[in-house]
Amino acid sequence: MSPESTRNTETSQEKMEPAGLLPSISADDSRQVVIIAASLVLGTSLAAIVLNLVHTEHGKIILGVAMAFVIASMFLAYRGILQPARIISPSVAFLVLTFFLVDGDGVHDASITAYAAVVVLAGLLLGETGALIFGGLTTLSLFVIVYAEYFGVAALQTPYSGKFDLIDVNSIWFLHLATSVIIYTLVRRLSRLVAEARDREKEFKRANQDLSVLRDSLQVQVGNRTESLEAQNIELQAASRVANAILVAPDVSKLLKTSAELIASEFGYDYASIFLLNEKKDRAILQAVSSVDGKKMLEEHYELPADEESVVGFVSKNKRPRIVFNQGPDAILFDNPYLSMMQSEMTLPLISHDEILGVLDIQTKESYAFAQSNVAIFQALANQLALTLQNTRLAEEARINLAELELVIAEQSVSVWSKHLEQKSY
Repeated sequence: MSPESTRNTETSQEKMEPAGLLPSISADDSRQVVIIAASLVLGTSLAAIVLNLVHTEHGKIILGVAMAFVIASMFLAYRGILQPARIISPSVAFLVLTFFLVDGDGVHDASITAYAAVVVLAGLLLGETGALIFGGLTTLSLFVIVYAEYFGVAALQTPYSGKFDLIDVNSIWFLHLATSVIIYTLVRRLSRLVAEARDREKEFKRANQDLSVLRDSLQVQVGNRTESLEAQNIELQAASRVANAILVAPDVSKLLKTSAELIASEFGYDYASIFLLNEKKDRAILQAVSSVDGKKMLEEHYELPADEESVVGFVSKNKRPRIVFNQGPDAILFDNPYLSMMQSEMTLPLISHDEILGVLDIQTKESYAFAQSNVAIFQALANQLALTLQNTRLAEEARINLAELELVIAEQSVSVWSKHLEQKSY
């Protein structure tokens, strides 16, 4: 299958993927997330009944009806009807919690601690729009209930009516509003990160398919070509092994170190290094090396300006590969006391989405070791490394955002419970 047909197939599949949830989640994953969320709501409702947390008959009836709706949403999700199923779970959770607040102790009821969870659930199932809508609904609900209780509306009379001042009234709904805004912001950021990661994953797959097509093409012709073509086939296999190895790197530092070492060992070169550009794109900073001499450079925080005074600087500035040899006018480019024995150098840009991230620099003691025929394979490998680098950075950023979201929810729950216990002590 050609790359064009493969990409057309991917495009048609993307059109079939459902909207909603966090962006770019597949249909199967979407169905699974909806069912898990509904199961959590159903399990919580069952626990409330089993533990006798609902004390009135009409409350039990309301909870039973809500459980029926949740079960219906699970059935719809199982049948692939996802949009109604996404809406049911947060809606049911919001309505049931609001009922128990009105029917129980108002804003002093323990049910208030789960209001933030409704916003998180809506953000998970409906994305940033869901977090915005349900954040507004829950905040408005708390605002109405707390002021109705404060002013003594008959339907919301509780043992705590008249026992808290206006500052307490405003702090209850305002704290929830602040929590909802934080949750919305984090869900929005997480949605963007997921969408960007999916886009880069698709580009990575296309680059990998291009590499596979190139490899297959070379393998078909290997019997009829010269030793030079056989050498290219060996390099292609080494590139595939390197590409597969770097996919499992847990973080950026390990990814760069593993890549430099594998490129040198798999292709039999004396030295490989990776430079990354700073934010201004005016300096290339050494990040990973494969040799002992190179590690001395790493310890000294070796870096080069992005100009044409060095091969690394030239490639960083012009975004195109370059091959040089320690002969003639290019010999001055080998004036490096750490790598004085090197005779050939090939440097390639690490480019993703038309943005240069850094360069891959390969050197060897063999004279005239590189040719233009090597560039295609190594540039494909460099492109794959750049995509993997971007994906790894996004994954690390996504993990940080998730940790921040969990911390905010935990802190808000503690704050609400503390407020509740203080009111109970009056």
